[in-house]
Amino acid sequence: MMRRTLGNTDIEVFPIGLGAMPLGIRGSLPLQDAVDVIHAAIDAGMNFIDTANVYCTDNQDIGLNERTIAQALKSINRNDIVVATKGGLVRPQGRWERRGSPQHLRSACEKSLQDLDVEVITLYQLHAPDPLVPFADSVGELARLQSEGKVLNIGLSNVGHEELDEAIDITTITSVQNRCNINFRVDITNGFITY
Repeated sequence: MMRRTLGNTDIEVFPIGLGAMPLGIRGSLPLQDAVDVIHAAIDAGMNFIDTANVYCTDNQDIGLNERTIAQALKSINRNDIVVATKGGLVRPQGRWERRGSPQHLRSACEKSLQDLDVEVITLYQLHAPDPLVPFADSVGELARLQSEGKVLNIGLSNVGHEELDEAIDITTITSVQNRCNINFRVDITNGFITY
């Protein structure tokens, strides 16, 4: 089966991953249905699952998507499955708000470790820069989490050239996950994809 290397790591992933956001974002699927979706993706050869602690309906459900993935992976050999998650947002009353303070990122990461039922997160990504927090502070905290062994690799999401350059000066960045599709082509037209 075809595999690609994940960023600057030696981790091999199938080129198409499972974006788990729909499993909990608009109201939860029944748990067994969500588990069946994850198992079907893995049975089809996918070994990369993307999630976030805020893929839920509101702050009362933080970690729901991660717990669902953990439940699905209990019954299979998860050694070959890469789960990438994100921190740095909250969901008060269902809204999306950025929270990139070092304290919040640490707390979110530690909760994600529990919710995913893992000792280390393979790929932990800053969900979005917080305009109220110096970007270097957010990335610096991810680097500290990595040095403590809680995070294996660091990624960014929803960033531009300047943020990526700043982050690279602080630590090794494995991946960038920005919104890019046939209807949203900003990162193609502004040159970010080729950067």
